[in-house]
Amino acid sequence: MSSIQHIDEPMTRRSSPQPDDDERYLRLLSEFTNYKRRTEQEKRELADYVRAETYRKLLPILDDFDRLMSHQEQDERRLIEGVTLIYNKLRSHLAQEGLVPESPQDEPFDPNQHDAFLTQPTDDPTADQTVAQVLEKGYRFKGKLIRPAKVAVAQYT
Repeated sequence: MSSIQHIDEPMTRRSSPQPDDDERYLRLLSEFTNYKRRTEQEKRELADYVRAETYRKLLPILDDFDRLMSHQEQDERRLIEGVTLIYNKLRSHLAQEGLVPESPQDEPFDPNQHDAFLTQPTDDPTADQTVAQVLEKGYRFKGKLIRPAKVAVAQYT
C-alpha cells in the first residue's frame, strides 16, 4: 500500500499550480496570437498574389483593346474583326483558367442553377417550366457555380 501512496505523491504535488504555469500559459497564448496574425497576413498576401496573377494574364487583352482603340479610323468591318479577336482571346483565357459559360436554353428550369428573371407564356405543355430564353449566361469556375444564368422560364397557359 505504501508503494501506491508513493506513486500518487508526485502527481498530487504537480497538480497544484506552479509559479511558472502562468508564465508558460501567457507565452503559449502569445505564440498562438502571433501564429493567427501571421496566417491571416499570409492569406491576404496569397489572395493579393492570385489577383495580381489574374490581372497580369488579362493585360495582353487590355493591350489589344488599346491597339484597337488607337486605330479608330479603320473601317467598321476591321473594327468588328478586332473586337471579335479580342473577345475570343478573353474567352479562351478564361476557359484555360477553369471558367466555363453555361447557356441552359430549352433545359428544365432549376432554381438552384438558374435565376428566373421573367416568365414567358407557351401553348406547348412539354415546354412548361423549361428555359425559354437565356438573358445572361451562367458561369462555373472549376465546376462550382459562381453565377447562375439569368433566364426566362416558359409557363404553360
